Amino acid sequence: IHTLSDKPDPVTDVAVLEGDAAVTHESLEIHWTLGRDNGSRIIESEIRVKEDMQNWLPQTVINVGGFNRKVVTGLDAGVGYQFSVRARNEHGWTEWSDTSPICETRGAIPPGKVSVVKENHGRRGIVAADASWIHVQWTPPHDNSLGVPEEYELQACNKNFGQDDVWETVALVKCTGSRETGEPSQEDCNYFVNNLKSCVNYAFRVRSCTARGWSVWSEESEEITTLGRF
Repeated sequence: IHTLSDKPDPVTDVAVLEGDAAVTHESLEIHWTLGRDNGSRIIESEIRVKEDMQNWLPQTVINVGGFNRKVVTGLDAGVGYQFSVRARNEHGWTEWSDTSPICETRGAIPPGKVSVVKENHGRRGIVAADASWIHVQWTPPHDNSLGVPEEYELQACNKNFGQDDVWETVALVKCTGSRETGEPSQEDCNYFVNNLKSCVNYAFRVRSCTARGWSVWSEESEEITTLGRF
């Protein structure tokens, strides 16, 4: 039996959210289910973090208010993490929740933002190369401590007519230069995207793959317009 002067019921169902935005090389977004507050509102939740199924890290994360999700930052890439959460009202803390399933941060850092290769001006001075193709480029990840990229995946999105974003893979670019030098190579970071529609606004994004796995997607490019046909 609980009274209106009790601490909250325990937190349950702690887990990492799914999706690219929730799992990066340096952060994980978690959610949980708060128990009944038993008449006194939840003041805050506290999150503790376990690394590689071993020890709880000394630093905990505080989530103010009665919210049930939090992005936990400052994590290492390619490492497995678990979480436990407790909550409190003015009458005290709950017990710590059960530990969440293990989830790994991504094992690679994303490349730089995609842009058009401006040396290839098309007709009428427009930066799109032609009516059916665009030459794009990007920069390698800013840090190769997680490994040198072995491959890039490039995606395009047709931005016309207010459509919902539908991203399609247009290329898998093998990093031949990186293997030869042992360092990320700018030579691997460009691609001629073919079979595009004329007079269409396209956006591009790219991600990298190392021996430790794929990165999240890069920042989306500015919209690039293909030329009209004559």
